[in-house]
Amino acid sequence: MIRRISAAFLSLFIFLCGCSKSQHRPSDVPAGAVRVDGAFIDCSIEETSHANRCTIYDDRSGAVLLAGLFVLSGAGREAQKRDLRYQAFDGAKILLQDARALEPLLLTEWAVPSSFESRLAMFAGTQAVNCGE
Repeated sequence: MIRRISAAFLSLFIFLCGCSKSQHRPSDVPAGAVRVDGAFIDCSIEETSHANRCTIYDDRSGAVLLAGLFVLSGAGREAQKRDLRYQAFDGAKILLQDARALEPLLLTEWAVPSSFESRLAMFAGTQAVNCGE
């Protein structure tokens, strides 16, 4: 009897883990993008410009929130591969796990979202609450 109950709970747990939202990746988001705090972040090193080319995607829709060149705050240079461990995206900069941040190099190079809702989400940041209005 106990084995049946344990097996039922184990099956339910595996089913729920497989259906969790964290498994969902919109089709527009590259496989290499990392999910953190309501967004997917994908950065590469662009050595010629001494910056990181980053794209931040909405974790639900896959829409591009921001894209452009970023540099380490205070350093004015690119982050190395070992540094690209993301903590969060606050709507303007990418926070790294070592308490540093990637900040936009040139605002004019950013890809600004086309939809009004995406622009609001960009300015509100990932901690904003959608009240439905």
